[in-house]
Amino acid sequence: MRAARKNKEGSVLLIVIVMSAILSIATWYTMKYTLTELRQTTSSIAWVQAFHTAEAGVSVAIDEFRKSTATNYAAWTGWPAGSGAVHTLPYTPLDPAGHDAVESEYTVTVDTNLHTITSTGRVPGVGGAPPVTRTIFLALDPALKSPFTQGILVKDTIDISGGLTLDAFDSSDTNKSTGGMFDPAKATTNCSIVALSTDTNAIRATGSGQLNGDANTAPGGGVSLSGGFTITGGSSATASNEIDAVYVPISTTLTDPGINNNTTIVVAGSRDMAVPIINLTGGQKLNVTGYGVLRLYVDGVIDFTGHSELIITPDPPTTNLTVQIYANGDVRLGGGGVVNNSTSAANLQIYGTPNCSSVIYSGSSEFKGVINAPNADVSLSGSSGFTGAVIGGEVTLSGDTHFIYDEALAGLKSDRIIAYRRSAWREL
Repeated sequence: MRAARKNKEGSVLLIVIVMSAILSIATWYTMKYTLTELRQTTSSIAWVQAFHTAEAGVSVAIDEFRKSTATNYAAWTGWPAGSGAVHTLPYTPLDPAGHDAVESEYTVTVDTNLHTITSTGRVPGVGGAPPVTRTIFLALDPALKSPFTQGILVKDTIDISGGLTLDAFDSSDTNKSTGGMFDPAKATTNCSIVALSTDTNAIRATGSGQLNGDANTAPGGGVSLSGGFTITGGSSATASNEIDAVYVPISTTLTDPGINNNTTIVVAGSRDMAVPIINLTGGQKLNVTGYGVLRLYVDGVIDFTGHSELIITPDPPTTNLTVQIYANGDVRLGGGGVVNNSTSAANLQIYGTPNCSSVIYSGSSEFKGVINAPNADVSLSGSSGFTGAVIGGEVTLSGDTHFIYDEALAGLKSDRIIAYRRSAWREL
């Protein structure tokens, strides 16, 4: 009996030992599997986070490229310069200490001549593993080409009324112009107008006028015609144009007094000016004469009333004189309006900054020039006519007059980079 009891106790002990061993092995494998899964999950999170960190570095670099398009922003501050046009931002933490996310960092190298960005995101390794890094390469396309590839381009709506006719010609082509001027016998049907609106009345035209070109809107937008208005081209809702913000390429520090009486500005090669205001009335005149390029920044309003005029006269007459006005406030060109004695609309360029909310032209002289005021309500009225191109927030044209788009403006090259767009992307 005693021997049988010992055998039975020994068997129970053996079973307990075996079961304990099995449970220990199972627990060990479970823990190993769990740790492996945890490491894999952590590695996956680190892999994704490294990518997003690299993208954050790209965004920082793009912001610096955009700053470099305007002189009133300091670009590449804190980016040590390397050889040539290369700048490198050292590893910079993305997430401040104390956040729940694993702190990561990026380093970015740019080439301002080639317009390229190489950004590497780095996340600390887990359990002594090496850091996880991912690198993105991005090439940018500098926007140097003219924004004036249509007669009218707006963010919102275009409203046309009266007996207005919209035509086109090409001042650089003798088959489409005479002496660089509009010739009805050589007119083209390329005065396209584009409204980047989804409104059903994105382009609304009433009256007896005619558009000799195409009318395009954003997807969902519509063209509404009434009163006999006709379009010789087509209409579509496929427009996807981009409108870049206007940046001032010169210093905005006010270096000259306001212009509020008869003033003559003489240009010899190039001249930059920054004034607080232009306010002329009665028969007061702002005369710009000479040759080269005048870049005039106006911090406040530009207001011509009464019989006041802006007169642009190349001197000598065979030379080229271009006037670029950067308006940081509203613009009203009434009175006698603008007398552009040069041969091309490209020689008068009016730019509205984001602070410019209104541009009105109702002068008695034909406006020959371009208007680029993306945030402004642009109004052209009267019977004097308009030759050039317009970019605005929205545009209203009224009266029995003529709007003539000069196709040569599509070849107008900017003397500076006005914006950057992404052209190529890949992960290295």
